[in-house]
Amino acid sequence: MVAEYTNQGNRSRVRPVSLREGKRTLNQGMVDTMIDVVLVDGHRLVLQGLRCLLVRAAGEIRVVAAFDRGEDALIYCRERRPDVVITELSIPGVGGLGVIRRLRVLNEGIRVIVLTAFCDDPYPIQAFRAGASAFLDKGCESGEVVRAVRSVHAGRRYVTPEIAGRLVQGRADGKGGDNPFLALSRREFQVVERMVEGHSLRQIARRLHVAPNTVATYRSRIYDKLGVSNEMQLARLAIRHGFLEPEPEVDH
Repeated sequence: MVAEYTNQGNRSRVRPVSLREGKRTLNQGMVDTMIDVVLVDGHRLVLQGLRCLLVRAAGEIRVVAAFDRGEDALIYCRERRPDVVITELSIPGVGGLGVIRRLRVLNEGIRVIVLTAFCDDPYPIQAFRAGASAFLDKGCESGEVVRAVRSVHAGRRYVTPEIAGRLVQGRADGKGGDNPFLALSRREFQVVERMVEGHSLRQIARRLHVAPNTVATYRSRIYDKLGVSNEMQLARLAIRHGFLEPEPEVDH
């Protein structure tokens, strides 16, 4: 689903986007001072609700598009260059962390706000390592989202006191308390992301632009740091620490 919003009420439409189109300009060459925001979440109801919240709460914020897949959002951002992207971490495709990393490569001027239900370690730390400018719990007040948009657009980071406390505690503990995933480096974390998604070593190597032997080396280091010896144990550990959702049971 790709929705590019127009000014015609609540209707949305999909249309081809030119690579030459960027930030809108006003008449007589004046620069548009609105904050263009793109939403990314796997649930359409969340996208609709978040758009309504932002449009009603802040006159200078304009939601220009919403996507339920990371790849579609990246294509749009490469072509249109919005000011702010608000993304969930758990989304189909490349995932929220993948979106953050790729946006940093595409355009460092695009600020990313993580709005997620996954707020336990290691997610906040990994999100900021990937390049996020703000991290919010989906249970936060609506005003927090608006304040975060304004703050990151002004070039500042935005973290709620609760999340800030977790970040400080994680650094103080070194390994983030009893969560072993915080001991991983950024590259090791990227490998783990793809391993728990079921990707093979060759697939991971192609995605990360490294040799398969290099991925195998990372895997060995990951197993040592996490105290596991195979992918099944890795998956169980990931589920235990909220890094991976268990498969839903199917009634027969």
